[in-house]
Amino acid sequence: MLLDRLKLLYEKKWTERVSQFGIITSLHQVVALLFKSIVRIDQQVVFFIEHSNYSRSENIESFIEFSYLKKRLMDLAFTDELIKKRLLNLIKRNNKVYLFVIDETIAGYAAVQYEGIYSFGPRGRLSIPKKCLIFNNLFVDSRFRGKSIAQKLNQSRILDLNTSDNCCVFVMKENNPALHNWNKIGLSTDMEIKQIVILSKFVKYKVSMNKNIELCNTIKDGLLINES
Repeated sequence: MLLDRLKLLYEKKWTERVSQFGIITSLHQVVALLFKSIVRIDQQVVFFIEHSNYSRSENIESFIEFSYLKKRLMDLAFTDELIKKRLLNLIKRNNKVYLFVIDETIAGYAAVQYEGIYSFGPRGRLSIPKKCLIFNNLFVDSRFRGKSIAQKLNQSRILDLNTSDNCCVFVMKENNPALHNWNKIGLSTDMEIKQIVILSKFVKYKVSMNKNIELCNTIKDGLLINES
């Protein structure tokens, strides 16, 4: 009985997929899915960022201490309880947290990580070098999109940088909206990191550098191959 149900489910899903994408594309997707369980490939674009004198939106609040953020979150509304957990976890992991608040509701948030291990992609890990900051975890609630919230959060993070700070942001190569936002303020790709994960365990990186070679090498040296 169970095998019959599984067979019916498979046939239904396969029929729907072929109907939507065609037989050739569907076969390619199945092969890619099987291949993905063995080898996963992730590509990150890295931009280096410098201080700039943007104006700060009055909707933005920033926090560096866990107790103050926890207290403020008690007064704010958010669409998902997981958002609260993520924000508290960020500040526990040496992040400065920025909230974009509209009518006492969290419309978006972002963070800057100062030290520790920065995680990216399926298994990528970077030991953040000294005097280096990472822009981390930009999120905008779908109900509030179209209000330039991501841009305003980024501008506040950039405004708070010291002129001596080395700062970078990792962006998935297929995340075109995020890439567009950074390109729009005049940034171009400094380096790319291809992460190859084999059997969900073994990690290999391929790094290409376009400019700011010294900083690129600093980031490259901080890449961790496997978890300790």
